[in-house]
Amino acid sequence: MMAKFISGIAKAREIQAEYGLDSFPIDIERLCDSLGIRVERIDFTRLWSNKTEISSAFTKKNGQFYILLNGSYSNALSRFAVAHELGHYFLHPDVQAEKITVSFRGDGSYREIAANKFAAELLMPEKLLTEVYEKMVIPVSDTLARKFKVPKPEMCRQLDRLERMYI
Repeated sequence: MMAKFISGIAKAREIQAEYGLDSFPIDIERLCDSLGIRVERIDFTRLWSNKTEISSAFTKKNGQFYILLNGSYSNALSRFAVAHELGHYFLHPDVQAEKITVSFRGDGSYREIAANKFAAELLMPEKLLTEVYEKMVIPVSDTLARKFKVPKPEMCRQLDRLERMYI
């Protein structure tokens, strides 16, 4: 089972190399532009009235790909949501059909976990994160999250995955 999660990490590294994403913060907007994917912020509550919080969605309409973001999200959370949806784009080819694929907060399915692993490695690449981490006298997760422009909980998960100590 673990090998499937690593594939998200490996794919993120492949995309970083292919698109020259070698400095932080990773320019996620430039990557979307290069792929021809439009990013739009919307109010999901007007579309779906269920109780589960919708994080983002990926869709294709008339040949154009769209990533739809929860309009209430911060810049850091929006960046992670975009990277997450790109994970679906690269890891799950069926999302490229003319349909909408919705990501819900807290969904623990394999597909969502794999997309999260992809997003974490895309935005917080092990190599870059290690370089910054090793220059810090006291690694502080808040500081690292701000530098990489990602949500603090996601930075903490990435540091945990890399078995790095932090406060």
